[in-house]
Amino acid sequence: MKEIIINSRLELPYRLIDIEEWGERFIFQFKKFDDGQTDYSVSTTGVTGKFGIVYIGKGMNCEFDCDITIGNVRDFAVALENAYDNMNDGKAVLANYGSLNRSNLSVVFGKRGNCKMTGNFLNEDNFYKSGISFSFSLDQTYIQDIIKNMDDFFEELYRIQGHNSYY
Repeated sequence: MKEIIINSRLELPYRLIDIEEWGERFIFQFKKFDDGQTDYSVSTTGVTGKFGIVYIGKGMNCEFDCDITIGNVRDFAVALENAYDNMNDGKAVLANYGSLNRSNLSVVFGKRGNCKMTGNFLNEDNFYKSGISFSFSLDQTYIQDIIKNMDDFFEELYRIQGHNSYY
C-alpha cells in the first residue's frame, strides 16, 4: 500500500482544550497526523495521530505526548456534549483504551451548575514513569469552547476521510 500525505486545514498543533485558571494552564492538543497512513487504513479505521498535553503551574512547565487515540477523543466529545446538555450530575471521561490508566481527564457537572475538571496524565516520552495531576473548578463557558473545538476537529477529520469512524 502506498503511504499518503494527510492534508488538513487545521493549524497544528490544534488545541482542543485550553484552560487557564488561578495561575495554572492545561492544554490538550492534537499534535500531528501519524506517518505511514494509506488510503486503505484511512478508509477502514480513519486517520490516526498524536495527542499531547501542556501543563503550566505549581512550579512546573511541561509538555509531553499522551496515550490517547482519535476514537478516545470522539467518545469524550460525545459524552461531554451530552453531559453539558443535561448539566445535573453529568460526567464525561477521556481515557486511553485498555486497563492501563495512563491518560484520564474527567469533567463533572454538579446540580448547581458548577463544573469540575480533573486530570491525570503519564508521560509517554518517559515510559510512563512520571506525569501530572490537576484539578480545576470551571466556568461553563469553557465547556462551550471545548465542544466547539471538538466539533471543528471532527468536521475536518470527516472531510479528510469521508466517514466518521475513528479508532
